[in-house]
Amino acid sequence: MHSLLSRKWWAIALSVFAMLVMLANYALDLIGLPWNWLSLARFTAIFFVMALMYLFGNSKYGSMWRRLWRRFPTLNEKLFPDLNGIWIGTTSSNWPIIKKMKDPSIKNESSKKQEGDTLGLQENTIVIEIKASLISIKISSYLESTDGESYSLTASARSCTNSEMIYLDYIYLQSTPDPAACDEGLHMGAASLCFDPNDKNTLSGTYWTRRSWRQGLNTAGKIYLTRIHDIMPSNKKLKHLASEHKKQ
Repeated sequence: MHSLLSRKWWAIALSVFAMLVMLANYALDLIGLPWNWLSLARFTAIFFVMALMYLFGNSKYGSMWRRLWRRFPTLNEKLFPDLNGIWIGTTSSNWPIIKKMKDPSIKNESSKKQEGDTLGLQENTIVIEIKASLISIKISSYLESTDGESYSLTASARSCTNSEMIYLDYIYLQSTPDPAACDEGLHMGAASLCFDPNDKNTLSGTYWTRRSWRQGLNTAGKIYLTRIHDIMPSNKKLKHLASEHKKQ
């Protein structure tokens, strides 16, 4: 469920629903048709839900709400941002440090830590597609370093009470077609990305994985993303976009 709408806006939606029931009541009285409150409430509720689904339940570029958001950009700040699109960037993983700490050729633990502290993070290209609406958020991604693809199992967006920031949190399942000996073909992970309404085309945050956790090889790192398309280009896949980005 898209959780960006605050309690205030849900209260407004309920007030609109109550007004619709009252207007329907007035109209039926005016034309002299028989009615009862239960049937009227049911009919109005069905109409209200169908209207919400039509306006906000679709993530396609030509959907009603996305056209409104492009026509009136202030809605990104007043209601919730349009996060849809193709985002490309890098992951900065702590894998080099973990690999060094697990190196059997280094027996001394203090030497492992000392060498691990001097290593930098490993950067890899990642491409993410976000499909979001009032009803749901779906996230799929491609990681160039492992040729791995992932999709979200759960995803939600929340606004921060102390700032304008929006946080996109999700749990994903990633498959790696040709895993290394120390890796897994399938693993779960999670990420928390921050969206600044004043910089509508960037996302940044952290991620962590459960891959090979019994061997202590589960990784974590940072993600930096830039939106390059509002929709997926025709006849393209995330893997193709990653290759094109790498050539640039």
